[in-house]
Amino acid sequence: MIQIKPYSLAAFVEEYLPKQRPARVIKATVLHHTYRPRAQDYRGLATIENIRSYHVNSRGWRDIGANAYAAPDGKVYNARPLSATNYAHAHIAKNWNQVPDDVKRLAYPDRQFLNRYAFGLETIGDFDAQPIDPLPPALDTALWVLAAVHKLYHLPPQRLFLHRDVAYKSCPGNHISRAWARQELETRMNAPQSHLEVVLLPGDEPIACQAALEAGVTRCDLRALAEALGCEVIADDLAATGTIYLRRREPASS
Repeated sequence: MIQIKPYSLAAFVEEYLPKQRPARVIKATVLHHTYRPRAQDYRGLATIENIRSYHVNSRGWRDIGANAYAAPDGKVYNARPLSATNYAHAHIAKNWNQVPDDVKRLAYPDRQFLNRYAFGLETIGDFDAQPIDPLPPALDTALWVLAAVHKLYHLPPQRLFLHRDVAYKSCPGNHISRAWARQELETRMNAPQSHLEVVLLPGDEPIACQAALEAGVTRCDLRALAEALGCEVIADDLAATGTIYLRRREPASS
């Protein structure tokens, strides 16, 4: 089995993905959530290795299930390589009359179609319970990765499927709809520059503030950026006054 390691989004998209050599043509993508572990259970690489251990030792699979894992800290973990002969973690378990027509047209009668021809991405979180507004960093990262995959393999947004399209489960969570996921994907595919990283020096860890360049303007999650800079964000009067206050945190006294 290959070594799993964390990548920044930019490194995964620009360095890892282009080096993949798929065993078969990539014809679709599948979005998952882990359900368990939840976002608050995430402990870095150890969490991903625990998922792999469960898949291999408890489920009897040859390796970790999906091709990549998007984490709450904005990291992306490589997983089952596309050189493997089975990936996407999306066996078509539903009766064919319960499968969406677009999946059926693409896959019938092969119940392993998505495992043979789709890129599978797991998002660490439980989106049955966790809201998606504001957009969680792990889900934002997952959508940027999917946008890169769709552009690399020339797939339209309509080739993104949800795990529940083919399985008797809610995955990737009841808060996520097909229409929403495909629209978010299309927006990212059409973005002039898909992703920026804001890094607080010293060090090389990016701040998970959803930074993006739009029409020459850099936009990001103000709260995440301000808190990384040591400020408290006060927005109690935002609706009434249109004002957001930043208060620098005082260092703890010794």
